[in-house]
Amino acid sequence: MEQVANVIGFWCEIMGPDRWFGADVALDEEMQRRFAQLWRKARVGTLDEWRDTPQSALALIVLLDQMPRHMFRGTVDAWVADAQALEVARHAVVQGYDLEMTGALRQFFYFPFIHAEDPDAQSYGVALFETRMPEGAVLDARLRQAVIAQFGRFPWRNEIVGRRSTEAEARFLWNGGLDLLRRSEEITDRPLQEAILLGERL
Repeated sequence: MEQVANVIGFWCEIMGPDRWFGADVALDEEMQRRFAQLWRKARVGTLDEWRDTPQSALALIVLLDQMPRHMFRGTVDAWVADAQALEVARHAVVQGYDLEMTGALRQFFYFPFIHAEDPDAQSYGVALFETRMPEGAVLDARLRQAVIAQFGRFPWRNEIVGRRSTEAEARFLWNGGLDLLRRSEEITDRPLQEAILLGERL
């Protein structure tokens, strides 16, 4: 399918691993120009048939879970399709589609689990990374799980979605909580919960 190939081609060839998790305004705008309309179709279920093969399921997950974080950075739309992406990812993992992917692309079947503000999804996502892609974002998964365990949600989303932060969340953010995932490689032997409670700049 041409649209599936377009999504995967852009994600792998124009973005690539060096740009998957970075911020580039021009690239965000280009992605939005190319794929925002397709994302809207996915949101209303027009692309549900993409769930049925490994390659198209991957494209659908990227379209619902990853691309919005670039196209709509800093807005509610960055996360509004997360529940849909999670359902596609659950289906894909049950079908074993993730195991048909090699290299770094496999991890995108697992990100919807660790993007969820749900402890069970977080636990499953961590387990998937640990057992099926230990060379991937295992530490990132554990960090997100620890944040959800502590706060029940991702505090850095609060202002954007109109939620009031608790005192503990505000302290966490004020002291550098937003850097928690970006600088996770600096965490050594301190328990994650302790680091979060202290609100250290990690």
